[in-house]
Amino acid sequence: MTNLIDAVVPSEKKTSGTIVLHNGCRVQSKLLESIRRQVMRRVPTLPANSKFTLAMICGPHYWDDLSKGENIGAGWCMAHLVALCEVPLIQAEHHHEYPKFYRLP
Repeated sequence: MTNLIDAVVPSEKKTSGTIVLHNGCRVQSKLLESIRRQVMRRVPTLPANSKFTLAMICGPHYWDDLSKGENIGAGWCMAHLVALCEVPLIQAEHHHEYPKFYRLP
């Protein structure tokens, strides 16, 4: 069944500072941009053939400054960025659904 929000609101449509992600979740546009910048800043430092959580990618100084709600939203943002190939990472296989792990392609 198609998510109603996906059918009505195109991905990343901005509405008063929020963005609707590919999965229908809404986040603050500044959070999405902040996650994108932090991930792109850290990608060159990631070793190949390893997998990382978003917290590991962002680093403790960045991650620990986020609230619990922002951590959850950041995870949605990362899934969105990976699904749309907006960051050079892919989802890695892992034996649990959460937290999600990512790796270099």
